[in-house]
Amino acid sequence: MNHVTLGLTTDVEFVSFNKRVSGKVDTGATTSSLHATNIKQEGDQVTFQSPALSNNVITLPLAGTQEVHTADAGGNSRYVVALDVIIEGCNIDDAHFNLNDRSGMDADVLIGENILSTGQFTIDPTDNQDDVSESAVPTTPANVEVVRDAIKIILEQYPMIGDIIRDIISTEPVRGTD
Repeated sequence: MNHVTLGLTTDVEFVSFNKRVSGKVDTGATTSSLHATNIKQEGDQVTFQSPALSNNVITLPLAGTQEVHTADAGGNSRYVVALDVIIEGCNIDDAHFNLNDRSGMDADVLIGENILSTGQFTIDPTDNQDDVSESAVPTTPANVEVVRDAIKIILEQYPMIGDIIRDIISTEPVRGTD
């Protein structure tokens, strides 16, 4: 099998919806996640809205539920659906996605370990450097001046931190802080 390398983001094609959605790779997520709102269980099915996939209410068989624990020690139970997807030419049938309101997140789709291992993808976090730089603050003379002023203040107010910064940006090894 050919191993495909993914960066921090990649497109996910949802076969039955004929939609391509940008997804964020998360090796720490057990199950992939899909942005959904108005999620309701109706018997053995779940209905929800996901504008990335359709303008209509979507009804799919319920594939299960997942207890999700977040970094802030919170957690909740999410409905799970199975969808056929294609990522970088790799067909993945019945990929599980938990349904979650991701409106405050970077991407409508989170690509978790379940898809990454099924597709035997290799992850290279440096592969999307262009994507990262597009979202970064542009370098302008005004921005550079603000950063220089901030560094000057740090160097004046906190000489020990200034020494550490100088060590980091120099070619010499970092000195200890005995």
